[in-house]
Amino acid sequence: MREDPAPGWHIETATVNDRPAVSFRRPWEDTPTVLSATDPDRVTADLRALEEIDRTHPGWYVGFLIRTTPVSHLDGLWAQYPGVTVVHAETPPDLIRRITDARTRHGL
Repeated sequence: MREDPAPGWHIETATVNDRPAVSFRRPWEDTPTVLSATDPDRVTADLRALEEIDRTHPGWYVGFLIRTTPVSHLDGLWAQYPGVTVVHAETPPDLIRRITDARTRHGL
């Protein structure tokens, strides 16, 4: 389990087959993931919000449902405190609320 906040994620807009996309790589990943995006600014903002949650909530791992079709935003957000709990949310602010609730409920 990570004790210290993760170093920053590498996030950038990209183009894949002449279509807008967003590329990201978290510090513990070797290769970037590329998401085809109908709204790359929104997807980038969602990734930055998850990066901030990852940085400010040590011990928690955050993620989202990775789709193969173009996305306008991230969905299927989740956060896991290994061995204790997993929470799911639709937006980054909702994910923060659910993490806060879980921290209180489980004494984390």
